Amino acid sequence: MRAWLHRGTILLTLACVLIASAGCDVILPPKVEPITLRFAYREGVVSPDYLLDQYEQRNPGITIERVKLPRFDNNALATRLRAGEIDVFQDSRDALSQARQGQIIPLQDILPQDWDELRDDYYPGTWEALNVEGQQWGIPAGLDVYTFYANATAMDALGVDPPPEDWRLVDLVMFADQLNYPDRSTSPIDQPLFGFCTDPDGFDPLVFIYMHGGAIVDDINNPTQVTVGDPLVIEAVQWYADLINRYEVVPDIMQVRRFYSRGFEEAAVVGACGVWMSWFSNRGGLDTPYPWVSDWIMLPPPQDALSAAMGEVDGYYISQSCEEQAAALDLIRYLSGYWEAAGQKLPPRLSIVADEEYAEQLGYDVAGAVAQFPQQIIIVPENLDSRLEQVGGALISTINRIVEEDLDAEWELLDLQEQLGFALQQ
Repeated sequence: MRAWLHRGTILLTLACVLIASAGCDVILPPKVEPITLRFAYREGVVSPDYLLDQYEQRNPGITIERVKLPRFDNNALATRLRAGEIDVFQDSRDALSQARQGQIIPLQDILPQDWDELRDDYYPGTWEALNVEGQQWGIPAGLDVYTFYANATAMDALGVDPPPEDWRLVDLVMFADQLNYPDRSTSPIDQPLFGFCTDPDGFDPLVFIYMHGGAIVDDINNPTQVTVGDPLVIEAVQWYADLINRYEVVPDIMQVRRFYSRGFEEAAVVGACGVWMSWFSNRGGLDTPYPWVSDWIMLPPPQDALSAAMGEVDGYYISQSCEEQAAALDLIRYLSGYWEAAGQKLPPRLSIVADEEYAEQLGYDVAGAVAQFPQQIIIVPENLDSRLEQVGGALISTINRIVEEDLDAEWELLDLQEQLGFALQQ
């Protein structure tokens, strides 16, 4: 028996040698090198740790090293990128400045073809917002929409119902008028209540211009002609000025500052605004140092000539120092399938926004407003041409003068059009 075992061992050894010499190595599993991806994100903006843990569990050969960046310090991101300490990151469009520094790579040549079909699921305009001069630098990670809020505490005190779901500008005027008690002695909430808190010196007038079908230039992404003298722009600006000077549902900023030194922003926080505009991400004061004191409801933009809203978008970017670009894209693809990855902002994919689980997380009242958000989102280019900045600055200055001096919008805007008519052709 022992001799038989000895002969069997020799035969087995010879067989292994022969098989190896014939290419036995092809049956051995390929050696998989471990991959480490350094993923950076802003603390307080997103909390992706759970998703990253889940990704690691599904991909045991990949380790995700978290790089947490201070929320308001852009120098930290730039420093880390220059040091080659980040592979892929999630950030606002401020990160596009890193393209000029050669710190992030364009993506269109490395995106797998299956991304082409997936792009149809994104809100229109979100990909274009991360495209500069024909180069796609980022993939949308989160969408913010500038929308309307109403003071539910004041509504309850006054017995005021929300406006109809298909509300229009005339409904906005009537709704704001019902919530307008600027005299503290007559206010039902023991402080002044301003019907509509809106600042002509800010973003708000542009919202109404674009909702009305107007535009300050012919194409905001590729402007060639100034259009501030368009009749639709004139009508929108005149209506906005009338909110203050005719309907008197908007207080003068100096009147607000008599009570609140920080103006409309503070008035909204302490519950002194009936209606106001803010970002979706700021609901309840999420994006301010202080939560909103009053209960609130979110309202979709009122309907006008055009179903449009102003927005902003965050992106995923891949650094120049990333050696595992395919793995980085796979991680981005994974994160893009979850609403949690967008943080406080709206997931940029329509199918995820429509998901029942996301509606439950938001709260059905907020989800109902979100469902009525326009799909046409106007996103001002991050890298503004200096001449486009000139147009925007001159328009805001003119609107302020129209409001403050109660001037005729048509006369002032036609004059501005004449002054700026060739600004983009120089």
